[in-house]
Amino acid sequence: MDLISSYVMQLKEAHGFLEATMADVTPEVANFIPPGRANSVGACYAHVICGEDLAINGMLKGGAPLFVSSHLGKTGLLSGAGLGMRTVAWVLSRAVIGHADNFSGEISAIKGVQGKKGYPA
Repeated sequence: MDLISSYVMQLKEAHGFLEATMADVTPEVANFIPPGRANSVGACYAHVICGEDLAINGMLKGGAPLFVSSHLGKTGLLSGAGLGMRTVAWVLSRAVIGHADNFSGEISAIKGVQGKKGYPA
């Protein structure tokens, strides 16, 4: 398997897991503010999606992320932050694939605090 095929497979798996984790999330679950310093499920999910938008459209394609260009004012978000200079491999493996995997766990934990099923598996 070549490197590009490997990244495509990893991204599909990470997104499959993230979307399965989000499948039963209602607006109430998404907006619940957990105790302590954790973010809501909705904020975590938005962070993953906007982070990918920034990494792919902003860093890899050299354009403007959708959430600050064509979708500005349509996402409910105020702003984004940059990742600085990174290699393509780092952007794909950490900012895109790893990010989705990490936040699946965070979202699952916040759902668990609410008495809901966390991970889909």
